[in-house]
Amino acid sequence: MTSRALALAAVATLSIAYSGQLRAQTSVLATSGLWSAYGGEVDRRAVCGVTTVGGDGRRINVQQYAGQSGVEFALQKETWSIPRDTSIDLRIQFDLNEQIPARAAGTGKQVGFRMDFEQSVPFMRALRNGRQVRVFFLGGNEPVWTGGLSGSGRAIDAFNDCRARLNPRAPTEPFTPASQPQATAAPSAPTQPFATPQPSPSAPPTPAPLALEPSAQSAPINPQPLPPLPLAPG
Repeated sequence: MTSRALALAAVATLSIAYSGQLRAQTSVLATSGLWSAYGGEVDRRAVCGVTTVGGDGRRINVQQYAGQSGVEFALQKETWSIPRDTSIDLRIQFDLNEQIPARAAGTGKQVGFRMDFEQSVPFMRALRNGRQVRVFFLGGNEPVWTGGLSGSGRAIDAFNDCRARLNPRAPTEPFTPASQPQATAAPSAPTQPFATPQPSPSAPPTPAPLALEPSAQSAPINPQPLPPLPLAPG
């Protein structure tokens, strides 16, 4: 499937549900380079995923819950404060390949969208084989996220093993090779990935991309899976 076909299939708006404090019991399955695989339970629902973390409380998760055949792509930043069910347009780019547009939904500190299995295969292969991923936020004043993909292949291998145990009847093809998001008038306010009406047409500044890559002294990744997107299994 081409990146354009993937983009067209991934534009449905999704909602992220919050049901109080999450009860999460997860553990790291493998760590390689900048990425880790994790597995366990969130609110008594089994989950597998891969994750990378960076400064400013930023995190990228790609995860699959029991009963799903596709994956959820989710972003998290501690300083976001997104109104519930806000539609957020993203573009995702692996290396210098064509940008993949996606319409996500955000609530609180999280933004996410879901892909079915067919759409997720080329996405995960790009995640495995690439050197860099970039996430562009088309609204608000959240700068570009730039993340290294070093170690993503081994993390995805561990994720594949986890998901095989999670959904034994799901399609078996493995994923192998073949700030704030809203704008704010206050210049010192955290960046946001969604736009709000402004009294003047002045454009927000364009800061340099923020790297997701942790420093050499970063603490070990503590997997914090995000709540599932409330859709029927893909």
